Amino acid sequence: MQKIGEIIESMPVTHRTLRFWEEAGLIQSVRLENGYRCYDEDNVRKIKQTVILRQLDLPIHDIEAIYKSGNLGYALDVLKQHAERLRKKAHEYEELGLVIDYIAELIEKSGTLDSMFLNTDTKTNVSDIVALNKLSSSPRKEESVMKEEAISRNEIRIVKLPPFHVAGASSDSETPEDDSWHEIEKLIKIHHLDQLPGFRMFGYGINRPSDGRYVYHQMVAIPKDLVVEAPCYKRDFEGGLYASLSATLADIGERWNQLHRIVIESGEYMPDNDTSRPLECLEEILDLETFFNESTPVSLRQLELLLPVKRLTAEEKQESEQEVSIKVEIVDFPETKLLGSEFEYSPSMNLAKLHVPWYRLAQNMYTMGANMKEFFVDGQNTFLLIYNDLAKGSPFTDPTNVLRTGKIYTAVQASDKETKLPDSLSYRTIGPSRCL
Repeated sequence: MQKIGEIIESMPVTHRTLRFWEEAGLIQSVRLENGYRCYDEDNVRKIKQTVILRQLDLPIHDIEAIYKSGNLGYALDVLKQHAERLRKKAHEYEELGLVIDYIAELIEKSGTLDSMFLNTDTKTNVSDIVALNKLSSSPRKEESVMKEEAISRNEIRIVKLPPFHVAGASSDSETPEDDSWHEIEKLIKIHHLDQLPGFRMFGYGINRPSDGRYVYHQMVAIPKDLVVEAPCYKRDFEGGLYASLSATLADIGERWNQLHRIVIESGEYMPDNDTSRPLECLEEILDLETFFNESTPVSLRQLELLLPVKRLTAEEKQESEQEVSIKVEIVDFPETKLLGSEFEYSPSMNLAKLHVPWYRLAQNMYTMGANMKEFFVDGQNTFLLIYNDLAKGSPFTDPTNVLRTGKIYTAVQASDKETKLPDSLSYRTIGPSRCL
């Protein structure tokens, strides 16, 4: 049996995603006496399979149909049909790319935007422009497929959220998102908050520092002088810089992972892991009536994902682009105690570029509370341990990035002071040893 927290840490899924998959009938959990949800071996395997199929962009209804049929031939038919849809979409993107190349050439040659409208009108078919573009004698480099990742980058916006006052409610129940919403809904209706200028509503999940239990918070913008009574609370939201990406309840887990990855690989920004102040990964609900209407399909329940980020300085950009000369030597590595989080390795974690989930380690450490800095050595001592399936449990480095399966452990150096850790964190000791 695996706890839901262990599933979250080892796979690219969220509490909300697992709950949605349960509601769709893809998986089943059992609830222990202490209230924790757990999954048996069969359901853990199904979760892994579903993660892979969703990464292939297979719709939930197709995955559900495959599981219900239990027929290998049917599963192959569904996958082949999906592959054909993807090929068709890739062809459409290729044609759009050619049109854009053609228009860009017209503008570049004439030096005016008017030129793009000389030979086209609102009735012009894209395929006609593509054909005209292919007849052009000017040489160009053509991409066969416009990659989905490039399109996704264009969807991401960098936004500055202002500070404002909020009222919030939280729940650690079996359905924390719904239960925290019911409390906030009462507050909204009593004070007609959704009718006020500047109304906004956000949610975020976090593991409670005291016991590591998952808690979901809903918060809504309020006037400064509004009196807020229990079980709701009142606090100041500091605002800040965020990377934004649209999502629905049907794909929220995949979209969060995509947002994190693209920000890290952007070369301009990185997730803000400042643990000295609260920096929640927010889910903004833009249309309350539609989102919380039970008749609305999950694929139409839209959210705006907001990841706290910071701009890279010129020095940080330069450092990331510089070629590093490595001096190899044998050293005595002392016994060192680590504090960190373990994750399943995935192909998106480019070890050569250190595309590993440091931001998730920072989030996990933030759950330890305001005095968290007492439990690790402040400084630049960070560690990445790689456990390959072939290494029989022993960590090793993999400079060629040939790792395909296994686990990684991201960590900081722990201090002498110990504390009870949430499930998402653990202590480990490495060394003493002779190291290269």
